[in-house]
Amino acid sequence: MPALLVFNDTDYPGWRAYVNGQPADLLTANFLFRGILLGAGKSTVEFRYQPWSVRIGGGISLAAFAILAFLVLRVRKGRERAALA
Repeated sequence: MPALLVFNDTDYPGWRAYVNGQPADLLTANFLFRGILLGAGKSTVEFRYQPWSVRIGGGISLAAFAILAFLVLRVRKGRERAALA
C-alpha cells in the first residue's frame, strides 16, 4: 500500500530526496514540512541538502582564490626580475 512519509522539519529550498538510490519528488506536507510518496514494500529514503547557493558561492570563492594566487605569483616574479637587474 502506498504511503506518505513526512519529516517534521521545514520544507526549505535545496533539499533533494532519493528513494532506493533514485531521485524522487519532494512534496510539501501540511503547508510546512517535507514529504515523499513511497510505494509498497521496504524502501531506503535519503534526504540531502544541496542548495544551488552553496555551489555558486563555492565557485565564486574558488575563482577568487585562483585570481589571488595568480596575482601573488605575478608580483613575486616581478620582484625577482627587479632584484636580478
